[in-house]
Amino acid sequence: MAEHYVCAVTVASVWSHPNMVREIDKHAISTPVSMPEWMEEMTKKERDALCRENRLHTQVLYGEWLEVDTIHGEWAKVRAVEQPYRDVNTGYPGWIPIAQLQKKVEREAMGYIRVKEPRTQLYDQEGLPLLVLSFNTVLPVLSEESDSYTVAIPHGQGQVLKATVDFTTNKSAFPKKTAQAFANEMLKFLDIPYFWAGMSSYGYDCSGLTYNAMKACGYQIPRDASDQAKGGKKVSLENRAAWQVGDLLFFASNGEGRIRHVGIYIGGNRLLHTSIAGGKVEVIHLQGHQLDQEIVQVRRYI
Repeated sequence: MAEHYVCAVTVASVWSHPNMVREIDKHAISTPVSMPEWMEEMTKKERDALCRENRLHTQVLYGEWLEVDTIHGEWAKVRAVEQPYRDVNTGYPGWIPIAQLQKKVEREAMGYIRVKEPRTQLYDQEGLPLLVLSFNTVLPVLSEESDSYTVAIPHGQGQVLKATVDFTTNKSAFPKKTAQAFANEMLKFLDIPYFWAGMSSYGYDCSGLTYNAMKACGYQIPRDASDQAKGGKKVSLENRAAWQVGDLLFFASNGEGRIRHVGIYIGGNRLLHTSIAGGKVEVIHLQGHQLDQEIVQVRRYI
C-alpha cells in the first residue's frame, strides 16, 4: 500500500529512473537543492539531454503531496498526486531521492496559502531565513499574524509574508481569476529560462508554464501538453476572431501528428510560451512565425 509523503526541498526533480542521474545533476539530488547552481553548471547539450535521453519527467514543489509505492536504497518510486497524468488518476510517476521527502503529517489547518510572487522567503519561527519558495507553492496555514502567516511545513512550522501569497480556507477552492489575469500572471515570468520538465519559477517547459498559469488562476489541468489538449472547451481553429485571451494553443510539427508544444494566447495574434528554441519565456507575434503554420488545436479552460 502506498504511503503518503511531501516534498521537503524547494523543488524536487522526478526522474525516469535513478540510473538516469549524472554527475552534473548532483545539485538536483542534494538536500537542500540548488536549482540555480544546477542550471548554471550544465551546458546546453547537457540540459537538452534531460529531454532527449528521457532523464527527467517533471518536478514537484515544497510541501507537494506524493504517494510512495516502494523505496529502493536511497530512492523512492513516487506518484505526484497533484499532477494529473494521462488517463490514469494516480499522479505523475517517477523517482525522487528519499532524502528529499518527509512523511506526510496531517495537521488541522485554518486555510492554505499559495505563493503568488515568482519566489518568496520562508522563515523559521525565530524569523531566520529557512529556504526560498517557488511560485505556486501551497502550504497549510496554522495561524495568522498582522503581516504574516504561520504555515505547516515538512520541517515543522514556518512563516511567510502575507503580501507574497494568496489565501483560501479550502485548498481546492482558491479564487478563480479572469482570463486576462491568467495571461498577466505569467507575464511576470518573461525571460525565465526554458527547462525541460520544469515546474518551478527557476525554469519551465512549455506545458509546465501553462499548468502553472492555470493553477495560479484556480484551475487544475493535466501536466503534459498532449493531455491538456484533451480537456477544456474546443475553440474554432479557423475562426481566429473567436480566440480569447487565456486560450491554450497547441502545436504539432508541420501542423499534423503528435502535439509537441503549447502556449497561452494573450490577444492581438500574440503567444506567450517557452521553448527549447527560444530558450526562455517570451511573447511572439504569430504572423510570419513558423508556429503559425503548426497550430492544430485551441482549447479554453477558463
